[in-house]
Amino acid sequence: MVSRSAPRGRQEKQGKVSAAEKAGLVFPPRRFETLLREVQGESRRTSASAPVILAAIGEQVSAAILASASGVIANARPRRSRLGANDVLEGVASDADLSRLFADAPMHVGQPLKQVGRTVQRAIKKPARAGQAQAA
Repeated sequence: MVSRSAPRGRQEKQGKVSAAEKAGLVFPPRRFETLLREVQGESRRTSASAPVILAAIGEQVSAAILASASGVIANARPRRSRLGANDVLEGVASDADLSRLFADAPMHVGQPLKQVGRTVQRAIKKPARAGQAQAA
């Protein structure tokens, strides 16, 4: 009995390729799509490329933050190899574009937040809404 192989011009089927692999990204566009749907609601339409573009923007901003923070570490005395939260904040503050981008964003590292206890207590005391099912 002679076994037949696939014709020469055909290639074997390959597995599915994710949108991140197609675009060459590390960040997953699927998560950005999920967040878009949560924010906009199911009735709003979005293009297929919107989550990919958002993932690319997030990746570029993250790379800029890490590059700026690593510059802070390179100039630190004594020389360090670990990146900390304070280094990230210094890197954002030292870069003109990043400081403009995050001008309105509250960033706290190593500082106690004021009135956190009151906020947490208010959130605990709030009763559940009547339409929501309570876990038993």
